Amino acid sequence: MNRYPDYYSLPHQSLFQAVPPNGADPVTHTESSLTPKFTTTTHYAYERNTNEHQPANNFAGATVERKLDEMNNSLLNFLAQYRLHEEKTTTIEGLLTKILERLPEKEQGPPIDYKFVSYEEVMQLYDTYSTNPRAFVRALEILTYKDQIHELSTAVNKRLFSVNRVEFIRKCLFRHFAVPRNLQDDVWRSVRHSLDMRGARLRQMMRTKQITGFRTSTPVSDLLEGLGYFNSTTEKEVV
Repeated sequence: MNRYPDYYSLPHQSLFQAVPPNGADPVTHTESSLTPKFTTTTHYAYERNTNEHQPANNFAGATVERKLDEMNNSLLNFLAQYRLHEEKTTTIEGLLTKILERLPEKEQGPPIDYKFVSYEEVMQLYDTYSTNPRAFVRALEILTYKDQIHELSTAVNKRLFSVNRVEFIRKCLFRHFAVPRNLQDDVWRSVRHSLDMRGARLRQMMRTKQITGFRTSTPVSDLLEGLGYFNSTTEKEVV
Protein backbone atom coordinates (compact mmCIF):
# COMPACT_ATOMS: atom_id res chain seq x y z
CA MET A 1 0.00 0.00 0.00
CA ASN A 2 1.32 3.45 -1.00
CA ARG A 3 2.12 5.53 1.98
CA TYR A 4 1.72 8.73 0.02
CA PRO A 5 -1.40 8.53 -2.18
CA ASP A 6 -0.75 11.89 -3.83
CA TYR A 7 1.85 14.58 -4.28
CA TYR A 8 0.57 16.64 -1.43
CA SER A 9 0.95 13.76 0.98
CA LEU A 10 4.76 13.82 0.56
CA PRO A 11 6.75 14.82 3.59
CA HIS A 12 8.09 18.34 3.41
CA GLN A 13 6.06 18.94 0.22
CA SER A 14 6.14 22.60 1.06
CA LEU A 15 9.80 22.61 0.01
CA PHE A 16 8.81 21.71 -3.60
CA GLN A 17 5.43 23.22 -4.11
CA ALA A 18 3.35 25.78 -2.30
CA VAL A 19 0.36 24.40 -0.49
CA PRO A 20 -2.83 25.23 -2.39
CA PRO A 21 -5.15 27.49 -0.54
CA ASN A 22 -8.24 26.10 1.07
CA GLY A 23 -10.77 24.95 -1.49
CA ALA A 24 -8.33 25.29 -4.47
CA ASP A 25 -7.89 22.56 -7.07
CA PRO A 26 -4.47 20.93 -6.52
CA VAL A 27 -3.94 20.30 -10.28
CA THR A 28 -4.80 23.85 -11.33
CA HIS A 29 -2.70 25.25 -8.54
CA THR A 30 0.27 23.08 -9.61
CA GLU A 31 0.11 24.17 -13.29
CA SER A 32 -0.17 27.82 -12.39
CA SER A 33 2.69 27.58 -9.98
CA LEU A 34 4.95 26.19 -12.74
CA THR A 35 4.34 29.20 -15.04
CA PRO A 36 7.08 31.80 -14.54
CA LYS A 37 5.93 35.08 -13.10
CA PHE A 38 7.75 38.11 -14.48
CA THR A 39 7.94 41.08 -12.25
CA THR A 40 8.61 44.57 -13.56
CA THR A 41 12.27 44.26 -12.63
CA THR A 42 12.61 40.93 -14.40
CA HIS A 43 10.92 42.18 -17.59
CA TYR A 44 13.17 45.24 -17.71
CA ALA A 45 16.27 43.09 -17.34
CA TYR A 46 15.11 40.84 -20.19
CA GLU A 47 14.48 43.76 -22.53
CA ARG A 48 17.85 45.33 -21.65
CA ASN A 49 19.63 42.06 -22.39
CA THR A 50 17.85 41.79 -25.76
CA ASN A 51 18.66 45.37 -26.73
CA GLU A 52 22.32 44.88 -25.82
CA HIS A 53 22.62 41.96 -28.33
CA GLN A 54 20.70 43.70 -31.11
CA PRO A 55 23.73 45.70 -32.51
CA ALA A 56 25.86 42.55 -32.54
CA ASN A 57 23.21 40.71 -34.53
CA ASN A 58 22.94 43.57 -37.02
CA PHE A 59 26.73 43.64 -37.48
CA ALA A 60 26.85 39.88 -38.09
CA GLY A 61 24.06 40.14 -40.67
CA ALA A 62 25.82 42.98 -42.48
CA THR A 63 29.07 40.99 -42.53
CA VAL A 64 27.36 37.96 -44.06
CA GLU A 65 25.64 40.15 -46.64
CA ARG A 66 28.95 41.79 -47.58
CA LYS A 67 30.62 38.40 -47.96
CA LEU A 68 27.81 37.23 -50.22
CA ASP A 69 28.20 40.33 -52.38
CA GLU A 70 31.95 39.73 -52.66
CA MET A 71 31.38 36.11 -53.67
CA ASN A 72 28.81 37.19 -56.25
CA ASN A 73 31.20 39.78 -57.73
CA SER A 74 34.03 37.24 -57.82
CA LEU A 75 31.80 34.77 -59.64
CA LEU A 76 30.76 37.40 -62.19
CA ASN A 77 34.40 38.36 -62.79
CA PHE A 78 35.34 34.72 -63.26
CA LEU A 79 32.55 34.21 -65.79
CA ALA A 80 33.62 37.33 -67.68
CA GLN A 81 37.24 36.17 -67.80
CA TYR A 82 36.12 32.71 -68.91
CA ARG A 83 34.09 34.16 -71.78
CA LEU A 84 37.02 36.34 -72.83
CA HIS A 85 39.33 33.32 -72.74
CA GLU A 86 36.87 31.33 -74.86
CA GLU A 87 36.70 34.14 -77.43
CA LYS A 88 40.50 34.34 -77.64
CA THR A 89 40.74 30.58 -78.00
CA THR A 90 38.19 30.61 -80.82
CA THR A 91 40.09 33.40 -82.59
CA ILE A 92 43.42 31.57 -82.29
CA GLU A 93 41.88 28.33 -83.57
CA GLY A 94 40.50 30.20 -86.57
CA LEU A 95 43.92 31.68 -87.36
CA LEU A 96 45.60 28.28 -87.04
CA THR A 97 43.03 26.77 -89.38
CA LYS A 98 43.75 29.42 -92.00
CA ILE A 99 47.51 28.89 -91.64
CA LEU A 100 47.16 25.13 -91.98
CA GLU A 101 45.06 25.59 -95.09
CA ARG A 102 47.92 27.53 -96.68
CA LEU A 103 50.58 24.97 -95.81
CA PRO A 104 51.52 22.45 -98.49
CA GLU A 105 49.77 19.13 -98.26
CA LYS A 106 51.76 16.23 -96.89
CA GLU A 107 52.46 13.69 -99.56
CA GLN A 108 51.55 10.11 -98.78
CA GLY A 109 54.21 7.49 -99.50
CA PRO A 110 57.13 7.92 -101.93
CA PRO A 111 55.74 10.32 -104.57
CA ILE A 112 58.95 10.44 -106.62
CA ASP A 113 60.79 7.66 -108.39
CA TYR A 114 64.47 8.42 -107.85
CA LYS A 115 65.63 6.44 -110.85
CA PHE A 116 67.65 9.21 -112.49
CA VAL A 117 69.33 10.46 -109.32
CA SER A 118 69.35 8.62 -106.01
CA TYR A 119 67.50 10.02 -103.04
CA GLU A 120 70.76 10.39 -101.12
CA GLU A 121 72.31 12.48 -103.89
CA VAL A 122 69.24 14.68 -104.11
CA MET A 123 69.30 15.25 -100.36
CA GLN A 124 72.99 16.10 -100.54
CA LEU A 125 72.21 18.76 -103.14
CA TYR A 126 69.38 20.07 -101.00
CA ASP A 127 71.68 20.37 -97.98
CA THR A 128 74.11 22.35 -100.12
CA TYR A 129 71.52 24.67 -101.71
CA SER A 130 68.74 24.65 -99.11
CA THR A 131 68.30 28.42 -99.40
CA ASN A 132 68.62 28.65 -103.19
CA PRO A 133 66.09 26.57 -105.16
CA ARG A 134 67.42 27.86 -108.48
CA ALA A 135 70.94 26.62 -107.73
CA PHE A 136 69.49 23.33 -106.49
CA VAL A 137 67.68 22.74 -109.80
CA ARG A 138 70.73 23.70 -111.86
CA ALA A 139 72.91 21.19 -110.01
CA LEU A 140 70.20 18.52 -110.14
CA GLU A 141 69.80 18.98 -113.89
CA ILE A 142 73.45 18.08 -114.46
CA LEU A 143 73.07 14.83 -112.50
CA THR A 144 69.75 14.00 -114.14
CA TYR A 145 71.19 14.41 -117.66
CA LYS A 146 74.63 12.98 -116.98
CA ASP A 147 74.10 10.34 -119.69
CA GLN A 148 72.40 12.82 -122.05
CA ILE A 149 74.43 15.92 -121.38
CA HIS A 150 73.76 17.33 -124.84
CA GLU A 151 70.12 17.91 -123.80
CA LEU A 152 71.23 20.70 -121.49
CA SER A 153 71.70 23.02 -124.46
CA THR A 154 68.04 22.52 -125.45
CA ALA A 155 65.28 24.70 -124.02
CA VAL A 156 63.34 22.92 -121.29
CA ASN A 157 60.00 23.06 -123.11
CA LYS A 158 61.60 21.55 -126.22
CA ARG A 159 63.04 18.46 -124.57
CA LEU A 160 60.46 16.15 -126.10
CA PHE A 161 62.52 13.00 -125.64
CA SER A 162 63.28 13.61 -121.97
CA VAL A 163 59.99 14.87 -120.57
CA ASN A 164 60.18 12.35 -117.73
CA ARG A 165 63.52 13.80 -116.63
CA VAL A 166 62.13 17.33 -116.65
CA GLU A 167 59.19 16.15 -114.58
CA PHE A 168 61.57 14.46 -112.14
CA ILE A 169 63.44 17.73 -111.60
CA ARG A 170 60.17 19.59 -111.19
CA LYS A 171 58.84 17.17 -108.58
CA CYS A 172 62.10 17.24 -106.62
CA LEU A 173 61.93 21.03 -106.51
CA PHE A 174 58.36 21.09 -105.23
CA ARG A 175 58.86 18.24 -102.78
CA HIS A 176 62.09 19.25 -101.08
CA PHE A 177 61.34 22.99 -100.94
CA ALA A 178 57.69 22.44 -99.94
CA VAL A 179 56.37 24.77 -102.62
CA PRO A 180 52.62 25.46 -102.11
CA ARG A 181 50.34 24.46 -104.96
CA ASN A 182 49.26 28.01 -105.67
CA LEU A 183 52.91 29.05 -106.17
CA GLN A 184 54.24 26.06 -108.08
CA ASP A 185 53.65 27.50 -111.55
CA ASP A 186 55.40 30.77 -110.73
CA VAL A 187 58.35 29.05 -109.06
CA TRP A 188 58.81 26.59 -111.90
CA ARG A 189 58.57 29.36 -114.49
CA SER A 190 61.38 31.25 -112.77
CA VAL A 191 63.60 28.16 -112.44
CA ARG A 192 62.92 27.06 -116.01
CA HIS A 193 63.94 30.50 -117.28
CA SER A 194 67.23 30.11 -115.40
CA LEU A 195 67.84 26.71 -117.05
CA ASP A 196 67.01 28.12 -120.50
CA MET A 197 69.45 30.98 -119.97
CA ARG A 198 72.22 28.52 -119.15
CA GLY A 199 71.28 26.41 -122.19
CA ALA A 200 71.54 29.51 -124.41
CA ARG A 201 74.98 30.26 -122.98
CA LEU A 202 76.10 26.70 -123.71
CA ARG A 203 74.82 26.89 -127.29
CA GLN A 204 76.71 30.13 -127.81
CA MET A 205 79.87 28.55 -126.45
CA MET A 206 79.53 25.57 -128.79
CA ARG A 207 79.01 27.81 -131.83
CA THR A 208 82.07 29.81 -130.92
CA LYS A 209 84.25 26.70 -130.82
CA GLN A 210 82.84 25.47 -134.10
CA ILE A 211 83.65 28.77 -135.82
CA THR A 212 87.29 28.64 -134.74
CA GLY A 213 87.63 25.18 -136.36
CA PHE A 214 90.07 24.13 -133.66
CA ARG A 215 88.84 21.41 -131.29
CA THR A 216 90.75 19.26 -128.86
CA SER A 217 87.71 17.89 -126.99
CA THR A 218 84.26 16.43 -127.64
CA PRO A 219 81.08 18.55 -127.59
CA VAL A 220 79.96 16.79 -124.43
CA SER A 221 83.18 17.61 -122.60
CA ASP A 222 82.82 21.20 -123.75
CA LEU A 223 79.40 21.35 -122.15
CA LEU A 224 80.66 19.87 -118.91
CA GLU A 225 83.58 22.27 -118.86
CA GLY A 226 81.25 25.19 -119.48
CA LEU A 227 79.18 24.08 -116.50
CA GLY A 228 82.24 23.91 -114.26
CA TYR A 229 81.65 20.18 -113.83
CA PHE A 230 85.33 19.26 -114.08
CA ASN A 231 86.59 21.96 -111.75
CA SER A 232 84.25 22.01 -108.79
CA THR A 233 80.65 21.61 -107.74
CA THR A 234 80.38 24.83 -105.78
CA GLU A 235 77.32 26.95 -106.25
CA LYS A 236 79.22 29.75 -107.98
CA GLU A 237 80.73 27.53 -110.72
CA VAL A 238 77.77 25.21 -111.27
CA VAL A 239 75.25 28.01 -111.44
